[in-house]
This record gives sequence, C-alpha cells and structure tokens, in this order.
Amino acid sequence: LPHTTHMHQFVPVYNKYHCDYVIAVGGGSVIDCAKAIAIIVKNPEFNDVKSLVGVADTKERCLPIIALPTTAGTAAEVTINYVITDEEAVVKLVCVDPNDIPVLSIVDTELMAGMPAATAAATGLDALTHAMEGYITKASWEMTDMFHLKSMELIYKNLEKYIDEKIELIKFKMSTVDENYQLIEKLDGPVFDKCSGPDAFKRLYSTDTFMEVSCIYLYKKDFYEKNKFEFELKT
Repeated sequence: LPHTTHMHQFVPVYNKYHCDYVIAVGGGSVIDCAKAIAIIVKNPEFNDVKSLVGVADTKERCLPIIALPTTAGTAAEVTINYVITDEEAVVKLVCVDPNDIPVLSIVDTELMAGMPAATAAATGLDALTHAMEGYITKASWEMTDMFHLKSMELIYKNLEKYIDEKIELIKFKMSTVDENYQLIEKLDGPVFDKCSGPDAFKRLYSTDTFMEVSCIYLYKKDFYEKNKFEFELKT
C-alpha cells in the first residue's frame, strides 16, 4: 500500500513541474497513491494526508487522473475510495472522496496478462469479496443484486481457469477467460460504491459513476465475433 511519505515525496514534484494530469499504471495501490496525490495538489489544506481519512470535505476536484489498471479486483480505477498507510501509527487510512475518481480508465487485458498466479488469485478473490459484500448488505436491491450475482457467476466460471493458465505459464494468451475476468470488477466496483446508505438509488445513478468516468474496454475482434458481445461506450 502507498505510504504517507509517498505523498510528501510526490507533491513537491507537481509543484516543481506543474503537471497537467496524473497517469497511474499499476494495481490498486498505485492508483490509490495517484488519487491521494491528485487530491492534495488541488486541496493543499489536506497536505498532512491524515485529515483525508473518512469522507473528506475537499472542495476541489482532483488533478485529472488517467488510470491503466494492471490487475483486476480492486476496481480502484472506477471507485471513490483509496487507502493510504500511516507508517508511523502502522494503520491503514481509508479515504472516501467523490472528487478523486479518475476522468479516464483504460482497461486493457494485455496489461493484465503478465500477472503472477498469486496476484491473479488475490485480486480475483478481492472482486469476489466486493460482490458478496454488496449482495448481502441491507442496502442492496434488485439492480445491485443483478450486478453482484453476475460478478460471482463470472468469477466462478473463470477465475480457476485463469489461474490454471498462469500456472501453466501461458501468460500472454488472450482468451475469452481473460476478457471475462477483467469484466468482473467493472460490474461490481462502481455498484459496490453506490449500494450502501439511504441515498443508494440516487447515488447509483449519479453522474460520477456512469457519466463522468469514461471506461475504454479494448476487446479483441475475435472476442466480439465468438461471443457476439456488444458494448456501447457512454460518456
């Protein structure tokens, strides 16, 4: 996980070069780090990092973030949550902020093809946990149940096969399993974010979930042909 010291190291870089945006290439920790940095540079009053814990009262949208995930499971590229480690207190700082969501998420399965088997298994179980938690919460309803049940179905059908491919060292084979696996977190991530609390219905359809985030799915042509899968990108 990213540490508070990372924030203090990278914020001066922004101040020196006046960057226009942040590009986050990596797993959930990398994207979480990018979120914290992007928030702080636009809301310098939170420079201590610790004041971002919980639902932070930031006033400005973060510096634009372009996220390219290399794992499937955390959904950090499409959610409003991030976690920073306070190495002094040895605790995780869980931060929730609608101002931190990336403006663009590029989800390319080829970026995930090199995941080690252990990482693929861990992030797959992370996605499963999100789906299960979202399904059993008291705030769930028909729409969220649909997404979470579908996520669990895809995990059941694809995760073990995906891990087997890794164990057999078929690391760069782009298969239907790869395509289905990376779809899992896109189904349950934003919905998990929005399905809790009294305003769940309103928040589920809020613009920061389905309109402001542009997710580009780079599917292979043969995947379309074999599965007759149609995906309409809406921005």
